[in-house]
Amino acid sequence: MSRILVCDDEELIRWSISEHLRSEGFEVDTASNGEECLDQVLATPMDAVILDLKMPGIDGLTTLRKI
Repeated sequence: MSRILVCDDEELIRWSISEHLRSEGFEVDTASNGEECLDQVLATPMDAVILDLKMPGIDGLTTLRKI
């Protein structure tokens, strides 16, 4: 089963995307900012990461480069 990390600073968007992916059979983790995203990617291998571009702290593009 594929594991996807959804990273967005808006809780409703994280929840909405996560619920849809779960209903399609994916394992889903969430992060509310770039720092959390990086920590989770280091801790658990992910098959895909969905990133918001504009987040407080580390933005999505910087997070992507670090991944």
